[in-house]
Amino acid sequence: MTTPFGCNREGRKHFGCLWGRPCWDIHYRDFFLRLHFLPSDFVQANAEVNRLLVADVVRRLELDHGSRVLELFSGMGNFSLALTRRAGEVVAVEGDASLVGRARANARANGIENIAFHLADLARKPRAGSPWLTRRVDAVLLDPPHGGAAALIPALIDLRPQRIFYVSCHPATLVRDAAELMKGGFRLHGAGIAAMFPNTGHVESRALFEAS
Repeated sequence: MTTPFGCNREGRKHFGCLWGRPCWDIHYRDFFLRLHFLPSDFVQANAEVNRLLVADVVRRLELDHGSRVLELFSGMGNFSLALTRRAGEVVAVEGDASLVGRARANARANGIENIAFHLADLARKPRAGSPWLTRRVDAVLLDPPHGGAAALIPALIDLRPQRIFYVSCHPATLVRDAAELMKGGFRLHGAGIAAMFPNTGHVESRALFEAS
């Protein structure tokens, strides 16, 4: 159990452990992974649905050991570390430095070496020559926050992966970004939802695009 007891100068909440373990973990049975996280980290609220969603993403990207995958908004490694079990190389990009650190620690703890981590502000247009955009990729995974990924869509169209899988917590921004991807030459191959919050109106939407 944790409780906030103040903020630092940047306004971030500090948490103190009153009882029990100071960190938790998620076990991904299909991928032989165990990921650690802190109470202040972003994680999906429904662990079982999240495991099913991760497995679905990895399966639909149709990866092999020659595949190179780019994940944007990669967080603590929820998707990206599972992707390493099927792809030859994964590039994970996240805007929160603490989550990048957590993802690196999770990769080390699971003996994963075929992944590179980058810290970048994904709410802005990528800088020319950004190291995570300079090489071809076979697939891209997007898992943005509520505001979507509008700033990144032009760069992804130029990158021209074979597949883009988009996981969204806000259907309206998914629809907006999907329209731009389709204008850029991608076609919608399939879409669905994940009931992350049963008996509520909140869902995780997902859509798979393929280069046409």
